[in-house]
Amino acid sequence: MRRHPFVAALLSALIPGAGQWYARDPYRAAIVFSPAILVIAGTYGFASRGSFGMAELLVQPDFLTAMLAVNGFVLVWRIAASLDAYVLASRGSQRSTTALVGVAVMLGILAVPQVVGWVYGAATISTLNSVFVASPEDIDDPGRSTGTEPIHAANSTGLIDPAFVDIPEVPPASVRNLIFREGL
Repeated sequence: MRRHPFVAALLSALIPGAGQWYARDPYRAAIVFSPAILVIAGTYGFASRGSFGMAELLVQPDFLTAMLAVNGFVLVWRIAASLDAYVLASRGSQRSTTALVGVAVMLGILAVPQVVGWVYGAATISTLNSVFVASPEDIDDPGRSTGTEPIHAANSTGLIDPAFVDIPEVPPASVRNLIFREGL
């Protein structure tokens, strides 16, 4: 029975390796599907951190940069899996121009969510880097208070109000214990 190359490419676009299985090459299907196990394990590890653990990771530019790299890998992997399934299913038969155009359109549609995720991830990293600094030493103003000096407030009689004695001013910090930039 003849296998349709476009169907094979579509199946591998949805689940990498499914098109190879459809084209009756189970060994290649297993190889193409194997990175999905790593993605599933990584997703499970991320979700098992709980809401606060996930939120803590999602405000760290290094983690977001790593996620952008993983997103790029997943896009390349899915495109390669789809093209491989197309070529595998079309072995020994004439490749139609219509099927090639259909695969090209499908790959363009496949890339849209990955590219949108990359754009939003890059914007988030830029925002985090413009709002937060890693430590008080990273602030450009060397005369700026680090927020650890005690505050002494005197009332109208010149006496120090005991409610404000030796209370350090703590700058607002994010979940990742960064300090807000001056003026924000």
